[in-house]
Amino acid sequence: MGGDWGRGRIAFLFFLFVSAFLLVIVRLAYLQLYRNDFFAARAKEQYESRVEVLPERGVIHDRNGEPLAMNILKPSAFVVPNILDPDGRTFEFLEEKYPEVFSRLEKNPKSKFTWLERKISAEKKAELSAMKLPGLYFVDETARLYPFSGSSFAMGFSGVDNNGLSGVELACESLLQGVPSVFVIDRDARSNGLYFSSNIEKRGCPGTSVTLTLDKGLSCVVADELEKTVKNLGAESGSTLILEPNSGDVLAMVTCPEFDPNRMREKPPKSTKSQVVHDSFEFGSVIKMFTALAALEEGVVDPETVIDCGGASAVVNKTRIENWRPLGVLPFRDVIRRSSNVGVAKTALKLGNKLYDHFDKLGFGKKTGLNFPGERTGFLNASKKWSRSSPLVMSYGYELSSTLLQLGKATCIIANGGHSVEPRLMLDDWVYENRGERLYSEKAVAQTKEILEGIGKRYPIDGFKVFGKTGTARCLRNKRYSKNDHVFSFSGAIEQGEYSRVVVTFIKEAKKVEHWMTAAQIAGPLFQRIAQRMVLLDKMRGVI
Repeated sequence: MGGDWGRGRIAFLFFLFVSAFLLVIVRLAYLQLYRNDFFAARAKEQYESRVEVLPERGVIHDRNGEPLAMNILKPSAFVVPNILDPDGRTFEFLEEKYPEVFSRLEKNPKSKFTWLERKISAEKKAELSAMKLPGLYFVDETARLYPFSGSSFAMGFSGVDNNGLSGVELACESLLQGVPSVFVIDRDARSNGLYFSSNIEKRGCPGTSVTLTLDKGLSCVVADELEKTVKNLGAESGSTLILEPNSGDVLAMVTCPEFDPNRMREKPPKSTKSQVVHDSFEFGSVIKMFTALAALEEGVVDPETVIDCGGASAVVNKTRIENWRPLGVLPFRDVIRRSSNVGVAKTALKLGNKLYDHFDKLGFGKKTGLNFPGERTGFLNASKKWSRSSPLVMSYGYELSSTLLQLGKATCIIANGGHSVEPRLMLDDWVYENRGERLYSEKAVAQTKEILEGIGKRYPIDGFKVFGKTGTARCLRNKRYSKNDHVFSFSGAIEQGEYSRVVVTFIKEAKKVEHWMTAAQIAGPLFQRIAQRMVLLDKMRGVI
C-alpha cells in the first residue's frame, strides 16, 4: 500500500516537472518565433537613437555668380536622456543652464534624443565639451552664411531648421531646402559612448542653387551711399531700388538701416520687412509724371498748353489746392518741372475718370508680378468711390499709396518706351528684353521724357540723359497730415544708347534738415550720387 503511494507521488512529481519543462519550451518557442520582432525592436530602442541631419541648402548667387547666401558647418549639441549619468550631474546642469530642455525631459522621460543648442560657435562647443557631461554629444549641421551687405532685406533669412523665413529664402524654399538625411546613432554595450552607424537610414539630397538678378557689387555701393545719407540726415530709414527697364531685372533693392542675417539670435532686428516691397506710401509730387503721361496720351494737353497755376493757392472744382509758391501762368511742361499742384489738379479735371484708368494701367493698386512674399498692393481709390477732391489730390500723389517697387515699375514703362514689364528677381535665363504690350504711344512717352529731362538736368551724370521727378509728402499722424514728418522720393532713369537704369531713392522722416528742404535737396542728390557710382562701376566692368 505504502509502495503504491510512493510510486504515485513520484509519477505525479515527474508529470509536474515534465509539464513545467514543456511550458518553458512552448514559451521560448512563442517568444522566439512569434514575438521575435517585438523584442528585437525593444532591444534596439535601448541602444539606438535617430538623428535627422539637415541637407545643404542651395546656394544663392547674384547675376555675376557671386554667392549671396552660402553654407558652412556649425556644431550642434544634443543630449540622449536614456544614457545620462546616474549621479544626475547632467540633469543638474540642464536645470540650471537650459531649463526649457530640462522641462521637456521631465515631461517626456522616455525621449531618446533632445537638441540642447543648435548651430553654436566653436568657442561654445569647446566650453561645453570641457565639462565632460555624460550623455552630451555634438553633430555638425549646415548653417547659412550671408557674406555681403546690401541685400539682407531682399535675401531674407532662414531658420535654425534651414527653412526659409523671409525674402528670397522663403520665395525659393521649394528649390533651396533639399531633403534631410536620417542617421542611426548606436550606443556601445556599456553605454560608454556613441557613434554614428555606417548605415544611413534615409539618404537626403542637397537643395538646388538659384541665381538672382541682383548685382552684389552694385548693392554694396548703394548700401554704402544710403547708409551715409540716412545717418547724415538723421532719418528713420531710407531705401533705393534699381531696375533694368527693358528686362525688369531688379539689380539692387536696399533698405537702411540693414539687419545682419548672420546674427539673428544674438541681435534680433526690429523688422525684417523690405521697405521697397512691404511698405506703401503716399509719395506726393513724384506721381505728377504719371499724370503728365496720362494727359499727354489722352491729348487733353500738350507740352505748350498754358495753364494758370495761380498764387500760393487756388480753388479748383470747389477745392482749395496749395502751391509750394506763387507760380502764375505756365506752359504744361513747366507745370510739371516746377511742380505746381494747382496746374496738375486742373489737368486731372480734364482727364476725369481716365486718370484712374491710367494709374491702374501703370500698375498702382496691384502686385507687380515679382512674386515676393508679403508684397503689398498699395491703394488706388476706385473712381466710383471718388469724392469731388479725389482726382485732384490723386494727381499729385495723395489718396494713392504705392510701394517703391510699384513706383519703379511705372517709371520703367516710361524708360522702356511705353511697354508693360514685370520686375523679376530670378535670373532663369539671360534676356535683354522682357517687355510686353505697348501701353503708351511713342509720342506721349517722348514728350513726357523731354519734360522730365528738364528736372534731370539738376542732377547731371556726365555723358548720360537723366530724367525723373521728385516728391515730398506729409506723413499721416492720427488721421491728420503732419507738418513736420515727411517722406522724400525721387524716381527717374539714366540712359546712354542701349544702357538704361531706373533708380528710385527714398528717405523717410529726416530730422537733421531745414524746414524748407524738399526732395529736391534730399532724394534728388542721393539719386545723383548713387547713379554716378553705378556708372563708374559699370564702366569698370565694361557694361557701358
